[in-house]
Amino acid sequence: MVSADADRLAEWYQRVLGFSLTRLSGQGIEGAYCQELYYRADEAPDLRRHTVFAIFPADPNQPSEDRSMMINYQVDDLAGFTEKLTAIAVAFEPIVRQQDAEGYGLFTRLRDPDGNQIELWQHMEG
Repeated sequence: MVSADADRLAEWYQRVLGFSLTRLSGQGIEGAYCQELYYRADEAPDLRRHTVFAIFPADPNQPSEDRSMMINYQVDDLAGFTEKLTAIAVAFEPIVRQQDAEGYGLFTRLRDPDGNQIELWQHMEG
């Protein structure tokens, strides 16, 4: 993810979504932030893998990027999470029940300060 104000966006992700971002420096990545997100795959539960969530400062010489992407995060308790969003005045769409990859889930969407779309999703058992 690229931002014209990486510091502001990193603070938002930490405050609103609870990320533990580390500010990077050196090797041409001054002002960037990242967090490694670890998981285990169903087909290889003994193998620990990771994805890196990163925010990089935008290059002022590059045009602004298209905002057609969406980040999807699974949460354990969507109602409880949206209560926290309401308490800190973060707007989100109404929660809807719809089909997910494993049956049904609850979904809502919001946008970060740079306009990137975020979908929060809770799988529903049964």
